Order: sequence, then structure tokens, then C-alpha cells
Amino acid sequence: MTKKTAASNASLVLLSILCALPQTLSAETTYTTIRMTASGFEPSQVEIVQGESVLFVNEDTEPHWIASDVHPTHTQYPGSDIRECGTDAYKGFDSCHELLQDASFRFKFKQAGTWNFHDHMDPERSGTVLVKDSGSGDPSELPRYGALSPARKFHASLMHFYFRFFPRSGVSVLEKLNMIEVSRTDAELEYWMRVFGYEKMLDELVKDSMDPSQRPDNPGSQVAVGECHSEAHFLGRIAYALNGLSILDEQMIDTRCQFGFYHGVIESSLGNVGDDETVKKYAAGCLKENADSLRGIFCEHVIGHGLMVYHNYDLPLSLQKCRDLVTYERGKKMCYHGAFMENVFVTLGFGVRGHTTTWLDKTRPDFPCDALELAGDDPMLEICYLNQSTVWSPGYFSEESIKGCLRAPSRFRDKCFTGIGFNTALPWLNLTDSEVVEKCQMGPGSNDQQNCLLGALFMRATHWREFAGFKNDVICKALGFEELDACDAYANNALSWLLEVR
Repeated sequence: MTKKTAASNASLVLLSILCALPQTLSAETTYTTIRMTASGFEPSQVEIVQGESVLFVNEDTEPHWIASDVHPTHTQYPGSDIRECGTDAYKGFDSCHELLQDASFRFKFKQAGTWNFHDHMDPERSGTVLVKDSGSGDPSELPRYGALSPARKFHASLMHFYFRFFPRSGVSVLEKLNMIEVSRTDAELEYWMRVFGYEKMLDELVKDSMDPSQRPDNPGSQVAVGECHSEAHFLGRIAYALNGLSILDEQMIDTRCQFGFYHGVIESSLGNVGDDETVKKYAAGCLKENADSLRGIFCEHVIGHGLMVYHNYDLPLSLQKCRDLVTYERGKKMCYHGAFMENVFVTLGFGVRGHTTTWLDKTRPDFPCDALELAGDDPMLEICYLNQSTVWSPGYFSEESIKGCLRAPSRFRDKCFTGIGFNTALPWLNLTDSEVVEKCQMGPGSNDQQNCLLGALFMRATHWREFAGFKNDVICKALGFEELDACDAYANNALSWLLEVR
């Protein structure tokens, strides 16, 4: 071949590439744009067809990080998972790093559905992409859970059986695990949880989070010494996947890792989506648990927590969802209670990391109970005042909480003092039964004291040990009962508003 022929052929190849280039660019530039500005995402909601892309452009001077809900795990969109950031094959709905001014991130939505997103740097900034079904879904993009092979499941069962007979060997193996590394994949979490159970796994995670030598080698890791919320979040998801609703029988409301385990359970139990239909189905499942009223109560309570997380701590919207999506009165009330509790937890540092709430105000001690958005809805207000003592004096019975209940409308006073009893008897406060009784007897009236003791009795009976009825010796005597069966009957009747489906 002559040089002239070679040059001619090269020119033809180059010409063909140049001719094709505009068509390629034209196809790639078919996308919807969402701008990141100082005031948030603009627009915050877009509608596209399955297979189309959204381009996120940072027009702000501050950096932003685009990610699928739910914060901080980024696992709502199928195949997305913050743990995969930095891996070569990862193609999740996650920019995986900060986008500086004028930088952009484009994502092609292969799965139809309603997909929420947020700024990982500032989770209060959020938006939604509604993807219409085109009938051409991509089955290759699936959630990561379920990767554990049958052989490894069988091996985990053998290990669990072995360590029951040789517990010292089990302790040695567990202590050698790097729980920070284990939490990076669902398969490893599931394997070791089948071996040791989630309680031991959570205990070990807390210890490892305080040990700098247990940090992962990956320089891009987002974990820091003493911080284990995200890892506990993943642990909670797998624990729910393995145990289902039965996990609600356990003492899973643990303050460690900023309630990360509890939030993981919430995320997984609501189907990792939290849309209206999922919440309705979940509430219907809670109602089926009515043979065990306590499990039903905890199940309904989780809905309120979950709605707050999924709706970025928008309290009025979450309460509205409780009212509209849960069809029976007790379920509505427990959902309200979970939402009000999550609203307080995020302020105390126990909510989802990075979130804040605008529905607490230090200058208004009775807020949000005195908010116009709640006016006229007595069932909702009743639960607000039931929970408000955690705002007036988190963690103990004080003069402020007494004054708060006395300020409340008279029709809510009884529930308000019952809420003080709930709050005073919480397990992590480490008060003895006698100390709890002493606190409740600070109430200004005998009826107030009785309601406080009743709330404390419920909390101690359901959160401190296996439930065997409302039969706490010390609290029952303070209520005037020497016979525990009589005390139990009294409590079941007095708490019927909480225990019975209406």
C-alpha cells in the first residue's frame, strides 16, 4: 500500500467519524436538566420516560453531592449503594463525590418508578424524578441484597451451631472481625449475622468504630473514628431482611450509632421506597399483627419514623400521610407518635445524620403542638402532647415538663403526664424503678401521678425484659396494687386506647 493510499484511507475513516459524531452527540444531549442553586434544586421535581437521562448541574458556589435516597445509604434506587462508590463497575444513582461549581453529573434512569434524591452534603435539599414505564425495563440492574449463596448460608448455619457448643471460639472469631469492613457488603453482613445474630454484631460494630486500626484502608472512605451510623444502618437493613416483623419484638431502639440500626430497620421494613402504596401495605401488615397488640403498636410506630425520614423531616406532610394512609385509629395514633418522636430525635442527635428539623423552636416550648397546621385535629394533638415532654426536658421528669403539661389544653393533660412517664422510664436513662416512682410522684395532682406511673409501667414492661404483662412490683405498689394480676388488669383497661384496634 502506498503512502498516498494509506493517507486517503485514513482521511475516509476520519471523515466517517466526523459525520457520525454529531448524531452521537445529539442522542447523548437528550436529557432533562436540574440545576443546583443556593436555594435548592430547580426544578425539584421532573418527569421523564424510562431510559432517559437527567443532568444535574451545580450553579452554586458551594459543592453538592447528588445521591439517591435514603440518606445516608443511597439505596432506594435499585443497584445504588454508597458502599460501592469508588469501585470501577459501579453505575448507581450517586455522584459519589462533591460537585464543585459548574461541574455536572448525568444519570440514565433504566428503572420506572418515583425516585427521590438529595444532596449528601445537605440532606435537607431534596427532589424527585418520576420515571414513566416505557415497557423496556433493564433486569440487569437489581438490588444488591440476596447475594449470599445457598452454600454460604449452609456454612453460616453450621458455624452458628458450632459456636453454641464452643462459645469461647465464637467470641474469638467475632473479636477478630473488622465490622467496618464487614458492613461494606450485604453478603458479608448476612453471613456473619446468620452466625452471631444482630445484637452481637451491633456490639462489635460499636467497639470497632472506636478503634482507629479497624478503619478501612480505602482513602475515599466516608467513615470516621467513633462514627458508625451508616454501618449500623446497613446492619439494620439485613437484620430486618432475616427476621421480618419478629424483630419488632426485640429491644432494637438503641441510641448507639445515632440510632443507625433502628433507621436501617425502618428503611428496610418500608420496602426501601416509602411511597403511598408501600405505606398502605405495610400498615395493613401491622393490622394483621393484632393478635399480638404490642408487635402491632411497634409496627405502626415505625411508620411515623419512616415517613419522617422519607419526607426529609417534613412533619406536617408526614402527619398527613399517617392520617390518610393508615385506616384505623390506633394505627394513626402510633404513626403520629413515631413522627413526633423522630422530629425530636433529630434535634437530640439521634435522627438520620445530616438532617435537621424546622418543627422545633427554642423560643416556643409548646411548638409544634401549638402550630396552626395541627389545630382542630384532636387525635393528632393528643399524641403531640403525649410526646412533648421530650421537648421540655429530654430524658427526665422536671419542673419544665410539669409546667408544660399544665399549659396544655385540659383535655390533653392526662396523656401529657402519661408521656412524662414514658420518657422518665426509658431504659437508657438507667433509673431504678424506685427512682422512676419518685419522679412521677412529683406530679401536682394524684391523677397526674397515676398517669405518669401508668406510662412508666408500660415502658418498663415492654422495653426492659420479655413482656409478661404489666406486673412491675415497685410501680404497681405505687399505683396502689399489691396483687400483680390486679395491676395488670388495671393497666390493660387504662391503656386500652393504646392496646386496642379501633
